Amino acid sequence: MPHRKDGSPYWFASYVNARGRRTRRSTGTADYQEAKALEGKWRAEVHRQTRWGERPRYTFEQLLTAYLKATPDKRSAERDAYSVKALRPHFGGLAIADITAAHVAEYKRCRFSEAAAATVGKEMHLLSAAINHANAEWDWHVPNPMHGRIPTPPDGRIRWITHDEADSLLEAAASRRRAPYLVDMVRLALHTGLRHRELLNLAWNRVDESNSLIYLYSADQKSQRVSSIPLNKSAQTALNNRRGIDRHRVFTYQGQPIASAKKSFRAACRQAGIDDFTIHDLRHTTASWMIQRGVSLAAVKEVMRHRSIQTTMRYAHLAPENTRAAVAALDWDSIGTHNGQNGADTGHT
Repeated sequence: MPHRKDGSPYWFASYVNARGRRTRRSTGTADYQEAKALEGKWRAEVHRQTRWGERPRYTFEQLLTAYLKATPDKRSAERDAYSVKALRPHFGGLAIADITAAHVAEYKRCRFSEAAAATVGKEMHLLSAAINHANAEWDWHVPNPMHGRIPTPPDGRIRWITHDEADSLLEAAASRRRAPYLVDMVRLALHTGLRHRELLNLAWNRVDESNSLIYLYSADQKSQRVSSIPLNKSAQTALNNRRGIDRHRVFTYQGQPIASAKKSFRAACRQAGIDDFTIHDLRHTTASWMIQRGVSLAAVKEVMRHRSIQTTMRYAHLAPENTRAAVAALDWDSIGTHNGQNGADTGHT
């Protein structure tokens, strides 16, 4: 019979799966009768599989609905919603067990004509992750048609803007009446490297005004680490402009959390005449500006909170003066051997 766990509003079903193991699974509903019906349905499916050898006939919709309900705290929840929307026209209504290599190839052919390889890869990763989750957690025993077919992600793009372009963008953002928070959000992003989601979720209890720091805990950021971000004068100005508007969050609109600033940001970019620039590119701009000003890669890595220096190295080409200085040390005139100052060649290396 369905039961409730402490602290959960949902009923949980308990039954023996096709492998003979006890399974406890959330029904995703607070209605007892609905939960009881779901438990009976799952028991019947197990019976058909073990007694009649029936193969599971879970559909694309059943899989993604169950998976998203089971993983509500995923950091990529917003991205996943877009992926489901893109996947549905190609796989909607199909049983997962019926999806073939031909279906996947047709999907890729269509999507590659309208979306970047990185986007297609994220969509396929979502479906693959959902199938793997269902097999591991719910004993669905369905094949994964995405396995071995997900395209290799391309090198990440680096798009940044100049200081003059940034001034134009800030001016345009300040004129967005329906997004009065946007100008301060853009300014703070440019001077801290905060990600879009980190900006939207930034709470005042993470801001240490006395030490000019923003603290981010493991639950706050993509890397799931504890870190701090120093605040320069421009970042402090952006935060000061937001003080007194909301007690808890730095960025709100009419007293409510902001779900996304992407739409208003795109409008500001159009007004400023800046093409092919996303809100995440503000973060690329932060790193690019530091590199161009001669900040060391190690320091940029810490500010940007990259997991490895390899990620930071993507910006190294923006500081060609560093490599010019290195090869200048090899210049023939700089070592004086052209006039025999160092004597004959000894052959030493």
